[in-house]
Amino acid sequence: PAVTPGQILDNAGFQPAIAPGSIVAIKGSNLMDAAALVNTTQGYDMATTSPFPLMLDNVSVSFDVPGTGISVAAPVVAVSGGQINIQVPWELQGQTAAQVKVILDEQFGIPIYSAPVAATIAPYTPAFFTNTGSGCSAGANGPFADALDSNYRVITCANPATAGDTIMLYVNGLGPVNHQPADGAPAVDDTSTTTAQPAVSIGGQPATVKFSGMAPTLAVYQV
Repeated sequence: PAVTPGQILDNAGFQPAIAPGSIVAIKGSNLMDAAALVNTTQGYDMATTSPFPLMLDNVSVSFDVPGTGISVAAPVVAVSGGQINIQVPWELQGQTAAQVKVILDEQFGIPIYSAPVAATIAPYTPAFFTNTGSGCSAGANGPFADALDSNYRVITCANPATAGDTIMLYVNGLGPVNHQPADGAPAVDDTSTTTAQPAVSIGGQPATVKFSGMAPTLAVYQV
């Protein structure tokens, strides 16, 4: 396995700084044994358990901070030959950099390591998860923020948000939370709120933020 330098990226904004608690994309080559891929049509396998596992398809990822004693495995969200998605361990809060390596645990138990690659750690990297707005008219301008309405329906061109509605947005990089879940685990209720309150504007107008934290039952931030 080989991780491409500079390609450990926030999976919402795709910027090179990553924050603990966020979902991150690690890009490279030979990041898994192709024979272990189950969903060959899709081209990648996703974790189907909660919390996210520390190994998926015999692939694991380690974050190390030399001189601090920090060496922690990252929960794995999805794997393919060219990209691994993980959640950055909460233990990296307060750090500015870490060494990342991918480990393939072969069938005979002999691990194969990638060369370590540096990742920049930041306390906050706010960015919306987005979609391309499939099904929208040709004149619609994307990308569109991933969002649900108050009935938990996906907001789309066919189901748009309306002024005065309460909507749920999905975000990366909002920093530390109260009642912090375990690595890879979802929040059990609505008490895992962010310690810093974000400001959100829609169409240039300030929105009222009713909640900011880890989404109940999901290991991702919700506003």
